[in-house]
Amino acid sequence: MTEKKAATAKIKIKGVVFDYGRVLTVEQDSSAVDEMAAICGVPMESFLKGYWDYRLAYDRADLDVNEYWVNRMKTFGVNLTPEQIAKIVVVDSKSWSRLNPLSVEWVKQLQATGFQLAVLSNMPLDLKNYLVAHLDLFSHFQHLIFSCDVHLVKPEPEIYQRCLNALQLDPQEILFLDDKIENIEAAQKLGIHSLLVDSIENAIARARDQFDLPVPASFELSAGVAK
Repeated sequence: MTEKKAATAKIKIKGVVFDYGRVLTVEQDSSAVDEMAAICGVPMESFLKGYWDYRLAYDRADLDVNEYWVNRMKTFGVNLTPEQIAKIVVVDSKSWSRLNPLSVEWVKQLQATGFQLAVLSNMPLDLKNYLVAHLDLFSHFQHLIFSCDVHLVKPEPEIYQRCLNALQLDPQEILFLDDKIENIEAAQKLGIHSLLVDSIENAIARARDQFDLPVPASFELSAGVAK
C-alpha cells in the first residue's frame, strides 16, 4: 500500500474526548499524597485505602467533601477538623493540576484544526471547582462533562451518552482517550472509537496511525514508542 493510500485508509473523526487525570496531566504528585497522609496522621496504606475505596462515590457527588474525608478517616480512628479538611482539599487539588505539556499542545492543535473537543472525567466537585478556576486548559474544550455535575461516573453507559448528546456526533465520529481499560471498554460498547492511554506518547502514536487527525508538531515517533 502506498503512503497516499495508507493515509486515506485512516478513520475520519470529528471529535476527540479526553479523560483528565493521567491523560491531560502527568501522574498525581506523590509528595502531595505523602502530605495528605501526614495531615490525616495515618499510614500510607491506610490513607490510600480510604482515598480510593470511596472515590467513585465522591466523584458522583453521592458524598460531599465532609462525608468523604471525615467518614473515611473515622474508620481509622481519625477525627479531622474543618481546617484539616480544607487544607487536604487544596493539596489534593494541586496534586492533580500538573498538566502534561504534550497533551496540552495536542489539545490546542486539535482545536485549531476544527475538531470538536470534550473532557469526560470522573471528578469530585471540590477538585473540579479548583481546576476550572486555576487552569486555562478547559477554555480549549467546547464541552466539559464532569461526573459530579451529572451524578454519573465512568464506566456507567449513561455518562457516555451525556457526552454524545453534548457533542451531537455519532459514536463512530468520536475518538475517546482514557487511562482505564474499563472506561475504554464501556465506550467501545457504544460504538465510540477508543484508545487506552498508557502514556500520552504511545496514545498519540496509535492515534496517528489509526485516525485522520493531526499530532503535535513537537512529537517525533521514536523507535521505542509502541504502536
